[in-house]
Amino acid sequence: MKRLRNAILHMLAFLPLFAVQGLAQERAQGVITITGAITCVTAGSCVQLPVIPLNTGTITVQIVGTYTGTLSFEATADGSTYAAIGTCFSSSAPAASTTTTGIFVCGASGFTGFQVRASAAVTGAASVVIRTGQATPFSGNGAGTISGTVNVDPVANTIGLATGAKQDTGNTSLGTIVTLLQTPVGSTPISFLTDNSATEFIVKASAGWLYSLTATNTLAAAMYVRVYDLANPDCTSATGIKLRFIIPAATTGSGAAIPLPSGGVTFASGISICATTTVSDTNNTAIASAAAAISAAFN
Repeated sequence: MKRLRNAILHMLAFLPLFAVQGLAQERAQGVITITGAITCVTAGSCVQLPVIPLNTGTITVQIVGTYTGTLSFEATADGSTYAAIGTCFSSSAPAASTTTTGIFVCGASGFTGFQVRASAAVTGAASVVIRTGQATPFSGNGAGTISGTVNVDPVANTIGLATGAKQDTGNTSLGTIVTLLQTPVGSTPISFLTDNSATEFIVKASAGWLYSLTATNTLAAAMYVRVYDLANPDCTSATGIKLRFIIPAATTGSGAAIPLPSGGVTFASGISICATTTVSDTNNTAIASAAAAISAAFN
């Protein structure tokens, strides 16, 4: 009996929500011929959806007819207090109102009501249709739009607009609305054998990405591998060292697949390697000929 009572009380707690949503509308239409207050008490001054369905993500507004004046897009989150919203798009930047006809798509997540209202003197008649939808057709903060060509350099990790391209005032940084793909498609393999004379190995002499690095050591001593952000390293200097690894000794051969982030590691100046027999950032002792091998994948 107690469980039944609790179940009934739980259902009663949600009745107001169900009752309100029972009044929800997906569509409204009307004709605006006169200006009116934001409360929409003046007949002919607005078209309103006082209760929109839960999970509404967008509201589409179509305005036709011949009129002059300003129509404002307004919404409420508390069900009673309406205010202008700046999330309605047509073919240009987002706006909170319009003086023309056309189709406008408005972001509506979190709102409980929506209306189109004549906020300035109107002549003629504007026929308005409002419809709700769940899909959100745009993302970001709605600060502006971009036209022209966007130049993305995944190696330098930069973005820019081509000459003549336009970035609207609201978008102070293109980088805040474009996410770079950190891994370019495809990579280039390269490998080296030690030769008892050189300790420097050039993977790439310019900016790039390192995706994988493996080393095999057949020495009786450990091999020390240093990866530099330089086009041509000086193995007697620690300048430019970005990564350090020690490959264990194994006369029968010991390999190590050096762990790198899944998206690779970026290098601004170049990708180069020093491999020596001594664990020191400034050692330049070459490894015996064909005693070790290094392989890499880069871009």
